Amino acid sequence: MTVALTLLLYAAVPTTRPADLAAVIPHDAVAAVILDSPAASAGSDASTGGGWDVVTLLVRQARQVGLAGELGADSRILADVIGSLPLLSRYPTAAILLNVEADPLPGGGHRLRRLEGALVFATGANPEPVARRVQECLNLYTDRSHSVMEQYRVDGLAVHRLSDDRLPGWVFEWGVADGFFVVAVGGGSFERIARAVHDPKTCLAEDAWFCTARKECRSTCPFLQVLVDADRLRQQLGEMMAGTARDVLAALGMGELHKAYWVVGLDGRFVEASSFLRVTDGDRLVPITVSGPARRPWERFVPEDASRAAVLAVSGSDLIRRGVRAYLASQSPSARHAWVQSWDRFVAGEDWSVESDFLDLFGEAVILHDSPPHPLGIPLLCTVLVEIDGSTQTVGRSVDRILGAVQRDLAPAADAPLSPWTPTLRRAPDGLWYVQAGLLGPALAVTDGWIVISYAPDAVRVNLRKHTAPASRPLTSDRATGDGT
Repeated sequence: MTVALTLLLYAAVPTTRPADLAAVIPHDAVAAVILDSPAASAGSDASTGGGWDVVTLLVRQARQVGLAGELGADSRILADVIGSLPLLSRYPTAAILLNVEADPLPGGGHRLRRLEGALVFATGANPEPVARRVQECLNLYTDRSHSVMEQYRVDGLAVHRLSDDRLPGWVFEWGVADGFFVVAVGGGSFERIARAVHDPKTCLAEDAWFCTARKECRSTCPFLQVLVDADRLRQQLGEMMAGTARDVLAALGMGELHKAYWVVGLDGRFVEASSFLRVTDGDRLVPITVSGPARRPWERFVPEDASRAAVLAVSGSDLIRRGVRAYLASQSPSARHAWVQSWDRFVAGEDWSVESDFLDLFGEAVILHDSPPHPLGIPLLCTVLVEIDGSTQTVGRSVDRILGAVQRDLAPAADAPLSPWTPTLRRAPDGLWYVQAGLLGPALAVTDGWIVISYAPDAVRVNLRKHTAPASRPLTSDRATGDGT
């Protein structure tokens, strides 16, 4: 959810939505995401979509000149998905998962066997951009010798269907239903969406639990809503939801989850998020961000020029603990053993404790904001402030100890060929840590009362200068090796 919040820091204040997309989602959907982008909510044609437009332009140009031909099939599909992202800033959109099944593979893992779902765009009277993008994808992926196009009607609606003998058992359908452009996967998926549109009793907007969840979360100006029916997901995926998936959910504190609703909205420039969870012992309202009067003590740490910010309702130490537990739960026993061995060899020691010298010194606040903005406006690239409530010097030394160990562990062998694009962890003379892979990437510094993390070294340094404490500066330590900026 933290990743979603960083992405949504870049959204503007939405106005009245033209349609409730919960009304097009069948009440028995396995999962659904409703994204009401700011431009879409305002009824703009959204000719520009911020940083995504830059990424999309580059991807489409590469596709057109044939550069993507060097990529594998999965990479080309991903590139075309990225090329479709600006539609999300043009129209309110719902992504719906209706059914999913997978078969186990002999050597372990699973292969997707069946998928039924849909993307629904609230286009109103202007479906042409979505239709044009669908046509572009058809031109790229269809072949007359393999593909069959046909048209039929559902409740008076014209529906287009595509099947391909290279994808046996898969069917793609699309068409317009009462101002919604529906792109469906799986036979019958379009019909289920159309039924929800025409019969309110079958749609999610009329589901009692969903209505309660919306009411309890009380989000102002909501622009992201997520629903997951964990019980249906477990039933459909069977053993795939056992083992690793079960262990990861348990590590994240969601092992007993039956159903979940998350919502993200805006209060001025602050992103607010909460969740409503059905677990074994009942329903729970769980805040994800701090809101209202409780947020005010932290607002002064957000730069005045930040257009979006959020204060998480979890401490930095809890985030790290949960993240580490979830990561280790996702790994094989041998990988977990290797991770523990590396930690014991390079980091742990009798003179240092990860709890008392690091995690126990974190404060309550984790703050996200978008100052300074990324030069290309690319989402996910923001600044994170993690509060320190203890000795800043001790935390600085612990960061140097941990990242110094990572730096040594990741160092290439002496005879390994060098590439400017190989990710390298470096430490600047002023104590700032950063990743370099061609360009200078994510960076981190420990300053008075805070750990500052941002998308580039210069972005961290800008935040150090803006910090309210006049003595703020990266801390240096003799433990780590400096190797230039």
